[in-house]
Amino acid sequence: MNGILLIDKEPGISSFDVIRRIKHHSVEKLKIGHAGTLDPFASGLLVILLGRATKTMDMFHKMRKGYSFTVEFGYETDTLDPTGEKIFIDTDQHNFTPTEIKSVLLSFRGEQTQIPPIYSAKKVKGKRAYDIARKGGTPVLEPIKVNIYKLEHISGEGSQHTFEATVSSGTYIRSLASDIGRALGSYATTTALRRTFIGDYAVTDAVPSKLLDRIELADKLLPTPTWKENVM
Repeated sequence: MNGILLIDKEPGISSFDVIRRIKHHSVEKLKIGHAGTLDPFASGLLVILLGRATKTMDMFHKMRKGYSFTVEFGYETDTLDPTGEKIFIDTDQHNFTPTEIKSVLLSFRGEQTQIPPIYSAKKVKGKRAYDIARKGGTPVLEPIKVNIYKLEHISGEGSQHTFEATVSSGTYIRSLASDIGRALGSYATTTALRRTFIGDYAVTDAVPSKLLDRIELADKLLPTPTWKENVM
């Protein structure tokens, strides 16, 4: 089996739970890869690569990614998402208008550096940052270069606001939301996150992960792409 599966991951499961479902559902031994995982609390597009399509993994990792996400201002958790413990609380209980938020967004567009969350898969001296953090350590993560191609405020009042972003590979939306909160003189945590596209592949064309046990995988396979140009 060779090709690409587009999966719409449901919140509450890991990306590797999806991969395990695919392996369990298949009658043959699959060579399988992916074009970037999603945090368990997040939903949206997973691009699963099967067979010869796994050779395109590096190209997929260079593609732009699109997200919609909801931010709650006023506190920050250790994971920068709703699964963590609150570690910083804005005692002034700032509520922001769309105008106030939009006034700081311009500074986040374009090339910049970003510090990944301590609860991330980034390696620190050969160990995953989240493994160090879960054991009570404080991983020291180096800033990484990212590019925010698009960042727009979509809706919201008070403490909860929704955004859309198009970003370079390796960008952490959780860190971006936290940085927006700091720029406004408060704190922020990403409470909902959905990946909407990777390159030309959109979540609207994906199979819901809840339906994986009810479909024939071969019927949903897209052909392995052949790229001769820059795919970013």
